[in-house]
Amino acid sequence: MNNTTATPKPTRNLTAFFVLILVLSIPVYFIATLVPQDMVMLTALIVGLAPITAALIFAYREGRADGVKRLLKRCFDRKSITRKIWYAPTFLLMPVLFFLALGITNVTGEPLPDTLFPVVAAPVVFLMFFILSLFEEIGWMGYVFDPMEERWNALRASIILGTIWAAWHIPLYILSGQGPLRVVAQLLSLIAIRTLIVWLYNNTGKNLFAVILIHAIYNVCTMMFASFYISVGHLITCIFIIVAAAIVVFLWGAETLAQYRFGRVVQKEQKQ
Repeated sequence: MNNTTATPKPTRNLTAFFVLILVLSIPVYFIATLVPQDMVMLTALIVGLAPITAALIFAYREGRADGVKRLLKRCFDRKSITRKIWYAPTFLLMPVLFFLALGITNVTGEPLPDTLFPVVAAPVVFLMFFILSLFEEIGWMGYVFDPMEERWNALRASIILGTIWAAWHIPLYILSGQGPLRVVAQLLSLIAIRTLIVWLYNNTGKNLFAVILIHAIYNVCTMMFASFYISVGHLITCIFIIVAAAIVVFLWGAETLAQYRFGRVVQKEQKQ
Protein backbone atom coordinates (compact mmCIF):
# COMPACT_ATOMS: atom_id res chain seq x y z
CA MET A 1 0.00 0.00 0.00
CA ASN A 2 1.41 3.37 -1.01
CA ASN A 3 1.18 5.88 1.83
CA THR A 4 2.74 8.66 -0.22
CA THR A 5 0.59 11.76 -0.31
CA ALA A 6 0.91 14.76 -2.56
CA THR A 7 2.52 17.79 -1.03
CA PRO A 8 -0.23 20.35 -0.46
CA LYS A 9 0.10 23.66 -2.23
CA PRO A 10 1.09 26.41 0.19
CA THR A 11 -1.69 28.80 1.13
CA ARG A 12 -0.71 32.27 0.02
CA ASN A 13 -1.54 35.21 2.23
CA LEU A 14 -2.64 37.70 -0.41
CA THR A 15 -3.23 40.51 2.06
CA ALA A 16 0.26 40.19 3.53
CA PHE A 17 1.74 40.22 0.03
CA PHE A 18 -0.01 43.45 -0.95
CA VAL A 19 0.78 45.10 2.39
CA LEU A 20 4.46 44.29 1.92
CA ILE A 21 4.41 45.90 -1.54
CA LEU A 22 2.88 49.04 -0.01
CA VAL A 23 5.49 49.12 2.77
CA LEU A 24 8.30 48.77 0.21
CA SER A 25 6.74 51.48 -1.98
CA ILE A 26 6.22 54.17 0.67
CA PRO A 27 9.90 55.28 0.75
CA VAL A 28 9.77 55.73 -3.04
CA TYR A 29 6.62 57.84 -2.76
CA PHE A 30 8.49 60.00 -0.26
CA ILE A 31 11.42 60.38 -2.67
CA ALA A 32 8.93 61.40 -5.37
CA THR A 33 7.85 64.37 -3.25
CA LEU A 34 11.44 65.65 -3.26
CA VAL A 35 12.18 65.59 -6.99
CA PRO A 36 10.99 68.09 -9.64
CA GLN A 37 7.49 67.40 -10.94
CA ASP A 38 8.70 66.44 -14.42
CA MET A 39 11.01 63.82 -12.85
CA VAL A 40 8.40 62.15 -10.64
CA MET A 41 7.51 59.35 -13.08
CA LEU A 42 11.17 58.33 -13.18
CA THR A 43 10.77 57.11 -9.60
CA ALA A 44 8.61 54.37 -11.12
CA LEU A 45 11.92 52.78 -12.06
CA ILE A 46 12.54 52.32 -8.33
CA VAL A 47 9.04 51.52 -7.11
CA GLY A 48 8.94 48.68 -9.66
CA LEU A 49 11.32 46.79 -7.40
CA ALA A 50 8.58 46.37 -4.78
CA PRO A 51 6.57 43.57 -6.49
CA ILE A 52 9.60 41.41 -7.32
CA THR A 53 11.06 41.88 -3.84
CA ALA A 54 7.80 40.88 -2.18
CA ALA A 55 7.37 37.90 -4.54
CA LEU A 56 10.89 36.58 -3.94
CA ILE A 57 10.53 36.94 -0.16
CA PHE A 58 7.28 34.98 -0.12
CA ALA A 59 8.54 32.41 -2.65
CA TYR A 60 11.58 31.80 -0.45
CA ARG A 61 9.38 31.37 2.61
CA GLU A 62 7.33 28.75 0.77
CA GLY A 63 10.00 26.81 -1.09
CA ARG A 64 13.40 28.18 -0.07
CA ALA A 65 15.88 28.47 -2.95
CA ASP A 66 13.89 26.06 -5.14
CA GLY A 67 10.79 28.22 -4.82
CA VAL A 68 12.72 31.28 -5.94
CA LYS A 69 14.27 29.40 -8.87
CA ARG A 70 10.89 28.14 -10.07
CA LEU A 71 9.47 31.64 -9.99
CA LEU A 72 12.41 33.22 -11.81
CA LYS A 73 12.51 30.45 -14.42
CA ARG A 74 8.95 31.28 -15.50
CA CYS A 75 10.06 34.72 -16.69
CA PHE A 76 11.84 33.28 -19.73
CA ASP A 77 9.74 30.20 -20.45
CA ARG A 78 8.52 30.38 -24.05
CA LYS A 79 7.66 26.68 -24.39
CA SER A 80 4.16 26.93 -22.94
CA ILE A 81 3.15 29.28 -25.79
CA THR A 82 2.15 26.34 -27.98
CA ARG A 83 -0.15 28.43 -30.19
CA LYS A 84 2.21 30.91 -31.80
CA ILE A 85 -0.72 33.04 -33.02
CA TRP A 86 -0.74 34.60 -29.54
CA TYR A 87 2.50 36.37 -30.34
CA ALA A 88 0.40 38.63 -32.59
CA PRO A 89 -1.59 40.35 -29.80
CA THR A 90 1.48 40.23 -27.56
CA PHE A 91 3.49 42.41 -29.94
CA LEU A 92 0.80 44.28 -31.87
CA LEU A 93 -2.18 45.00 -29.62
CA MET A 94 -0.75 47.98 -27.72
CA PRO A 95 0.93 49.66 -30.74
CA VAL A 96 -2.29 49.31 -32.76
CA LEU A 97 -4.35 50.93 -29.98
CA PHE A 98 -1.86 53.78 -29.63
CA PHE A 99 -1.68 54.44 -33.36
CA LEU A 100 -5.47 54.38 -33.63
CA ALA A 101 -5.53 57.03 -30.90
CA LEU A 102 -2.94 59.03 -32.84
CA GLY A 103 -5.13 58.84 -35.93
CA ILE A 104 -8.22 60.04 -34.08
CA THR A 105 -6.18 62.79 -32.43
CA ASN A 106 -5.01 63.95 -35.85
CA VAL A 107 -8.59 63.97 -37.20
CA THR A 108 -9.76 66.15 -34.29
CA GLY A 109 -7.15 68.73 -35.18
CA GLU A 110 -5.10 68.25 -32.03
CA PRO A 111 -1.33 68.54 -32.58
CA LEU A 112 0.41 65.17 -32.65
CA PRO A 113 2.83 64.60 -29.77
CA ASP A 114 6.56 64.65 -30.34
CA THR A 115 8.37 61.38 -29.72
CA LEU A 116 10.53 61.36 -26.61
CA PHE A 117 13.25 59.30 -28.29
CA PRO A 118 14.19 58.40 -31.90
CA VAL A 119 12.77 55.19 -33.33
CA VAL A 120 16.29 53.73 -33.69
CA ALA A 121 16.59 53.84 -29.90
CA ALA A 122 13.43 51.72 -29.45
CA PRO A 123 15.33 48.40 -28.93
CA VAL A 124 17.35 49.87 -26.07
CA VAL A 125 14.25 51.43 -24.51
CA PHE A 126 12.41 48.12 -24.95
CA LEU A 127 15.18 46.21 -23.15
CA MET A 128 15.02 48.65 -20.24
CA PHE A 129 11.25 48.31 -19.98
CA PHE A 130 11.43 44.53 -20.36
CA ILE A 131 13.55 44.40 -17.21
CA LEU A 132 11.23 46.79 -15.38
CA SER A 133 8.15 44.84 -16.50
CA LEU A 134 9.79 41.64 -15.29
CA PHE A 135 10.25 43.26 -11.87
CA GLU A 136 6.53 44.02 -11.72
CA GLU A 137 4.97 40.98 -13.35
CA ILE A 138 6.95 38.42 -11.41
CA GLY A 139 4.92 39.69 -8.47
CA TRP A 140 1.57 40.61 -9.98
CA MET A 141 1.14 37.65 -12.35
CA GLY A 142 3.94 35.25 -11.44
CA TYR A 143 3.22 35.04 -7.74
CA VAL A 144 -0.16 36.42 -6.74
CA PHE A 145 -2.57 36.09 -9.67
CA ASP A 146 -3.10 32.31 -9.80
CA PRO A 147 -4.45 32.00 -6.23
CA MET A 148 -6.64 35.04 -6.89
CA GLU A 149 -8.10 33.38 -9.99
CA GLU A 150 -8.72 30.19 -8.01
CA ARG A 151 -10.64 32.18 -5.40
CA TRP A 152 -12.60 34.25 -7.91
CA ASN A 153 -12.90 33.88 -11.68
CA ALA A 154 -10.49 35.37 -14.23
CA LEU A 155 -12.39 38.63 -14.75
CA ARG A 156 -13.00 39.32 -11.06
CA ALA A 157 -9.38 38.55 -10.23
CA SER A 158 -8.31 40.84 -13.10
CA ILE A 159 -10.44 43.71 -11.81
CA ILE A 160 -9.30 43.27 -8.20
CA LEU A 161 -5.64 43.00 -9.12
CA GLY A 162 -6.00 45.77 -11.69
CA THR A 163 -7.56 48.05 -9.08
CA ILE A 164 -4.71 47.38 -6.65
CA TRP A 165 -2.18 47.89 -9.42
CA ALA A 166 -3.83 51.16 -10.44
CA ALA A 167 -4.03 52.40 -6.83
CA TRP A 168 -0.32 51.63 -6.46
CA HIS A 169 0.31 54.24 -9.20
CA ILE A 170 -1.92 56.98 -7.76
CA PRO A 171 0.71 58.80 -5.66
CA LEU A 172 3.05 59.11 -8.66
CA TYR A 173 0.25 60.33 -10.95
CA ILE A 174 -0.82 62.99 -8.45
CA LEU A 175 2.74 64.11 -7.70
CA SER A 176 3.49 64.37 -11.43
CA GLY A 177 0.75 66.99 -11.72
CA GLN A 178 -1.88 65.04 -13.65
CA GLY A 179 -5.38 66.43 -13.25
CA PRO A 180 -8.29 64.43 -11.75
CA LEU A 181 -9.81 63.54 -15.15
CA ARG A 182 -6.54 62.16 -16.49
CA VAL A 183 -5.81 60.28 -13.27
CA VAL A 184 -9.25 58.61 -13.35
CA ALA A 185 -8.90 57.80 -17.06
CA GLN A 186 -5.45 56.31 -16.50
CA LEU A 187 -6.63 54.25 -13.52
CA LEU A 188 -9.56 52.81 -15.50
CA SER A 189 -7.26 52.01 -18.41
CA LEU A 190 -4.83 50.22 -16.07
CA ILE A 191 -7.65 47.98 -14.85
CA ALA A 192 -8.51 47.31 -18.51
CA ILE A 193 -4.84 46.62 -19.32
CA ARG A 194 -4.67 44.12 -16.47
CA THR A 195 -7.71 42.36 -17.97
CA LEU A 196 -5.95 42.21 -21.35
CA ILE A 197 -2.80 40.89 -19.66
CA VAL A 198 -4.81 38.13 -17.92
CA TRP A 199 -6.48 37.28 -21.24
CA LEU A 200 -3.07 36.84 -22.83
CA TYR A 201 -1.73 34.97 -19.78
CA ASN A 202 -4.53 32.40 -19.75
CA ASN A 203 -4.45 31.86 -23.52
CA THR A 204 -0.69 31.23 -23.59
CA GLY A 205 -0.68 28.49 -20.97
CA LYS A 206 -0.17 30.97 -18.09
CA ASN A 207 3.01 32.19 -19.72
CA LEU A 208 4.79 34.91 -17.76
CA PHE A 209 7.16 35.73 -20.62
CA ALA A 210 4.26 36.87 -22.84
CA VAL A 211 2.91 39.03 -20.01
CA ILE A 212 6.27 40.73 -19.52
CA LEU A 213 6.51 41.38 -23.27
CA ILE A 214 3.11 43.08 -23.60
CA HIS A 215 3.71 45.13 -20.45
CA ALA A 216 7.08 46.29 -21.79
CA ILE A 217 5.59 47.17 -25.19
CA TYR A 218 2.84 49.21 -23.50
CA ASN A 219 5.48 51.14 -21.54
CA VAL A 220 7.52 51.78 -24.70
CA CYS A 221 4.41 53.20 -26.39
CA THR A 222 3.61 55.46 -23.45
CA MET A 223 7.20 56.64 -23.21
CA MET A 224 7.51 57.24 -26.95
CA PHE A 225 4.49 59.54 -26.80
CA ALA A 226 4.98 60.81 -23.26
CA SER A 227 3.32 64.14 -24.05
CA PHE A 228 0.07 62.16 -24.50
CA TYR A 229 -0.35 62.58 -20.75
CA ILE A 230 -1.20 66.24 -21.31
CA SER A 231 -3.23 65.82 -24.50
CA VAL A 232 -6.62 64.66 -25.71
CA GLY A 233 -4.79 61.73 -27.28
CA HIS A 234 -4.17 60.24 -23.84
CA LEU A 235 -7.89 60.15 -23.07
CA ILE A 236 -8.60 58.63 -26.49
CA THR A 237 -5.96 55.95 -25.86
CA CYS A 238 -7.55 55.11 -22.50
CA ILE A 239 -10.95 54.75 -24.18
CA PHE A 240 -9.53 52.41 -26.85
CA ILE A 241 -7.88 50.24 -24.18
CA ILE A 242 -11.10 50.01 -22.16
CA VAL A 243 -13.12 49.13 -25.27
CA ALA A 244 -10.55 46.46 -26.23
CA ALA A 245 -10.87 44.89 -22.77
CA ALA A 246 -14.67 44.92 -23.01
CA ILE A 247 -14.51 43.16 -26.39
CA VAL A 248 -12.16 40.52 -24.97
CA VAL A 249 -14.50 39.85 -22.03
CA PHE A 250 -17.48 39.51 -24.38
CA LEU A 251 -15.69 37.16 -26.79
CA TRP A 252 -13.69 35.02 -24.35
CA GLY A 253 -15.97 34.99 -21.29
CA ALA A 254 -15.55 36.24 -17.74
CA GLU A 255 -14.89 32.85 -16.16
CA THR A 256 -11.49 32.16 -17.73
CA LEU A 257 -11.03 34.82 -20.45
CA ALA A 258 -9.88 31.85 -22.52
CA GLN A 259 -13.07 30.26 -23.89
CA TYR A 260 -13.71 31.87 -27.26
CA ARG A 261 -17.45 32.35 -27.67
CA PHE A 262 -17.65 31.44 -31.36
CA GLY A 263 -15.16 28.63 -30.96
CA ARG A 264 -17.66 26.90 -28.66
CA VAL A 265 -20.40 27.39 -31.26
CA VAL A 266 -18.26 25.74 -33.96
CA GLN A 267 -17.43 22.80 -31.66
CA LYS A 268 -21.14 22.32 -30.85
CA GLU A 269 -22.06 22.30 -34.54
CA GLN A 270 -19.31 19.77 -35.30
CA LYS A 271 -20.62 17.43 -32.58
CA GLN A 272 -24.13 17.63 -34.06
